[in-house]
Amino acid sequence: SIGTAAAITLNLRQVLSGTTITAAASVVDKLLVIARADGMLRLSKGVDRDTARPGDVITYTITFSNPGVKGVKEIEIVDPISGSVDLVRNAFGPGRDIEWMKSGSAVYLTADPTDPDEAMLEGPESRLHAVFSRRSPFILESGASGRLTYRVRIR
Repeated sequence: SIGTAAAITLNLRQVLSGTTITAAASVVDKLLVIARADGMLRLSKGVDRDTARPGDVITYTITFSNPGVKGVKEIEIVDPISGSVDLVRNAFGPGRDIEWMKSGSAVYLTADPTDPDEAMLEGPESRLHAVFSRRSPFILESGASGRLTYRVRIR
């Protein structure tokens, strides 16, 4: 439903080598539902590591699927990115910041908001915004799924 948020809590812990000095922080990362549409859409977000330190790269994967009987179109995913991380540009090669698994094939997107592809990194709040009908029509058929993957570096 509109306004529903799924959250992942990242617990960051840094130990200064050769000492007992430890710094810790906790960051909540969210995935937001911003609009109502016909059909059904199931979203989940995962991370590839249980632990990470400043400088480490972690990979987020947002999986979306259609458990309903009707195709879903005009899908928008808005994923706020924590201020404790930076998006890794060119993570999948030059000009390939984000990987979208579309109908079983990889499509690479840039986070540049001036690029007309389906993804963009928005403003000072650092929100990853994917619009899966921005450049060309896209329908997630009944029983189908897709995946959006991006990498961040911990500050």
